[in-house]
Amino acid sequence: MKNYFKKSVGVLLILLTLISTLTGCYQNEEYHRGDTYISLRPNYSQECYARVEADKSIFDIDDVTLDFSYGFYSLDGNRTLETARIHNLYNENGVVIENNFAIYISNSEDLVFERDDNRKIVDYDNKVNAKLWKFISFEEAFNTDYGYTISEFEINYNHSEKITLPIEFFAAQSGTVFIHVVCLRYLVNDQLFALGDDKTMIELEYRLIGDKLVLR
Repeated sequence: MKNYFKKSVGVLLILLTLISTLTGCYQNEEYHRGDTYISLRPNYSQECYARVEADKSIFDIDDVTLDFSYGFYSLDGNRTLETARIHNLYNENGVVIENNFAIYISNSEDLVFERDDNRKIVDYDNKVNAKLWKFISFEEAFNTDYGYTISEFEINYNHSEKITLPIEFFAAQSGTVFIHVVCLRYLVNDQLFALGDDKTMIELEYRLIGDKLVLR
């Protein structure tokens, strides 16, 4: 009985120390993830960028809410919303294509869509290994300012909102949640979707301590 009591006290002290350490290290730190490929931006190698921020790193597991900024097109230089719109509506070998956009949440680094025999997306909402958080149509994307500018290697987003990560993605004691921002090319003639080249991903590593979640 004495040995059992000593082991129990030891485990409790270790747990309390761990919680105290996590709280002390993370509670007051600002959280910032995103803008992963900013160094590639000068050659216009991609268009989509995103960032999440918070004034803390420890959350209640059922309320992991972050400030979410994202953009689908650059408004640097002489670019306007209208020129960005024109850039995202084009004719490719007689096929009219509109760029739509979608944001997904998943536990997988790879976003996998079910496709038909022609490699077109069957159902961007339900036939994918992720949860669709938001779909932004071509018309919405260019009637609302989802653009950004870059100065001194810092991205300035024109659009920001709150995102709450669903509790279902925190099933393990530790793991990773991914936020995918992708371009979905809509083939107007065929009324089909294909995955575009423009995309970005935010990787969020987490750990559970009781009913608290720590983002790393």
